[in-house]
Amino acid sequence: MIEKEGHEVILGGKTDPLFGPVVLFGMGGVGVELFKDYSIGLPPLNTTLIRRMMEETKIYQLLKGYRNAPPANIKLLEETMLLFSQLLIDFPQIKEIDINPLLVNEKEVRILDARILVNKDRVFKKMEPHQHLVISPYPKKYEKIWI
Repeated sequence: MIEKEGHEVILGGKTDPLFGPVVLFGMGGVGVELFKDYSIGLPPLNTTLIRRMMEETKIYQLLKGYRNAPPANIKLLEETMLLFSQLLIDFPQIKEIDINPLLVNEKEVRILDARILVNKDRVFKKMEPHQHLVISPYPKKYEKIWI
């Protein structure tokens, strides 16, 4: 249905009972299952951690441009992954989320298919901010809720 050219990547998240939310990045489409080309990170992610996640995969070489294929907009992909990480931080109700494939080309990032599972037990449960994270974004003594 999409006529645009680009690279298919996967962006996923799952809530592990021990580690909390986990972010997955790798080759999308059927490539993720066939080639097992992915990396995993723990939110909160920043652009340095995101770039390292990307560099751990084989798809990263294709994203940089290969032969006739133009390079993908890696900066925009980083930004998308940063917002995705923040989504998992802001919504502890998300049990699983998969964006596969996420089409990346030199101009844009486009979601072609997505799936979200919600943890029904957490929907109405009062949770403290960042309670579900194994790595706190900031030291607790510096955190303050502003309304």
